[in-house]
Amino acid sequence: MKASFLSALSLLTMLTTSSRGDLIGYWDVNTAVNNMSAGTVFTADQGAGTLTLTSNPNAGGFDAFGGTGVNLLAPSSNGQAIRVTGGENSNGAVMTIAVDTTNLQNIVLSFALDINSGSGHDDNQIAYSSNGGLDFTNFGSTFPGGTQVYTLETFDFTPITALNNNPNTQFRITIGGGSGSNNSRDSQWDNFQVNGTAIPEPTSLALAAIAIGSVLISLKRKS
Repeated sequence: MKASFLSALSLLTMLTTSSRGDLIGYWDVNTAVNNMSAGTVFTADQGAGTLTLTSNPNAGGFDAFGGTGVNLLAPSSNGQAIRVTGGENSNGAVMTIAVDTTNLQNIVLSFALDINSGSGHDDNQIAYSSNGGLDFTNFGSTFPGGTQVYTLETFDFTPITALNNNPNTQFRITIGGGSGSNNSRDSQWDNFQVNGTAIPEPTSLALAAIAIGSVLISLKRKS
């Protein structure tokens, strides 16, 4: 009887907790080239969604750079990354990711980031929107990224329930912290992923609850 109770409880736990295993969108950005203009759009290489580049009026620009295997998702290959150039002139440049999270929850954004030592973009900000970009809210503090090496950056939006089951979910990365003005004062961004988990169907939750209730009634009768 104890084993039956534990099995039912395990089923309910699996239905209500996150494994972060479902891909929503992935961008390997291997089609990046030098001198990309504001408004350049990358469509998802796996899953669905868009990644759009937007420069501020003084931005140095967006180029291509050698990519990384960090956060790479097969069958994509290690090709190009997005290089944000121009040091302080690129502060305020923006990358925006738009995805549809219908029937999904526990949303997680991740990507690989490498900054130039001492002068690259080391004060970047993540923000999210639940209304298609009409309004954005900063998420957490600014982040620096790796220094002269690609590192994995992960942002868990599980507490932001407004992003669950939402076809108008967006994430905005605002570049900051660059100093100087030459193109060696830069940052490299690669392998963007958005993941989530399926929202359990009400019938599945109800069946698990009934199973637990039945076991509890049985146990009470036995006592």
